[in-house]
Amino acid sequence: MCLWLRYGLLLNRYPIIGVNVVGISLYSLYLLFYLWYSPRKGPTLVKMAIDVVLIAAILIGVHVFVDKEPEWTAQALGFVAMASQVVLYGAPLAAIVSYNRYSSNTSFSFGSTS
Repeated sequence: MCLWLRYGLLLNRYPIIGVNVVGISLYSLYLLFYLWYSPRKGPTLVKMAIDVVLIAAILIGVHVFVDKEPEWTAQALGFVAMASQVVLYGAPLAAIVSYNRYSSNTSFSFGSTS
């Protein structure tokens, strides 16, 4: 979502900005509740730190190139944001592969099993 927010800010597209500000706010609340009730906070914090570092690296790269080639930067950022969304939407397919391999639904999220 941060990538889409930066993309919206780069192009001054207010619908993209508004939707992603709301999405980032709700997702941040979700993460806070998850951390609060998570029994094992260590691995979760490590994964979150890796995500923050990767997103920060992409956003810093965008910031460096914005002044040089704004049109190219918008296209590149849009492509990276789109590719990350494809990966995120495709990630639940890994649970299906796990189910087929082990005949167990323990890797499914709660919403997928009800």
